Amino acid sequence: MHKRFLYFLLIFYTSLFFCQSVKGFHIPDSLRNKSFDELDNKFNQFRESNQSILYVNSYIVKAKKEKNIIKLINGYYLQTIKEKEKTGYIDSIKSIIKKSIDVKELSLGHRKIGNIYYNCGKYDLALSSYLIALSCR
Repeated sequence: MHKRFLYFLLIFYTSLFFCQSVKGFHIPDSLRNKSFDELDNKFNQFRESNQSILYVNSYIVKAKKEKNIIKLINGYYLQTIKEKEKTGYIDSIKSIIKKSIDVKELSLGHRKIGNIYYNCGKYDLALSSYLIALSCR
């Protein structure tokens, strides 16, 4: 019986810390009242471990709940830091900025897309995104 309980705890904590998808993710009670800066700091503190995924998912869900486009774009950018397929969240950022008319949101979105492309070594696409970001101002 003791082994079953330990096995259950192992599965529970593994699923808590290693959840890759934001869909269906609920912010744990211990993180619910944290600010974006606190979640960002925790993400950076645990950046090398998979525990950082918990903080970035909480960041994204909080941004969606608050309808904070700037923070949502930043959250998706943070998500790319942990993912192997770095360009996977570019479509998410593009769909956000497509709906926006705010110059800050458009500029930030294209700049973050440029950063993602740059980090992947796709310098021509990065430059193109940076130029679009500059033209938004």
